[in-house]
Order: sequence, then structure tokens, then C-alpha cells
Amino acid sequence: HVDNALELLTDLPAGQADADGVYSHDSINYQVQYRLAEWLALRQHYSSPEPKRD
Repeated sequence: HVDNALELLTDLPAGQADADGVYSHDSINYQVQYRLAEWLALRQHYSSPEPKRD
């Protein structure tokens, strides 16, 4: 139901994941997947411990 609502609100296809779990580039779900990957990369970058200083 969420995909249907997103399609109605955005006038874009929700998209279907392929065998690798990747959505087509013109879909809402691809945009969500892409943004989540960006956030994950930022979180990993900023949560890594700083090197010890002597």
C-alpha cells in the first residue's frame, strides 16, 4: 500500500527490485535506497574512531 501511495503522490513509479535488490533508476524506491546508502556512508565515516595521538 505504501508503494501505491507514493506513486499517487509523486507521479513516479515505485519500482520493482531486481534479483540483486536494486531498483530501476527512475523509481521512488531507487531514490530512497540511494539516500539511505549515502546516510550509511556518512555515518560510517563520522563514527569511525579517531586515531590515537601520542
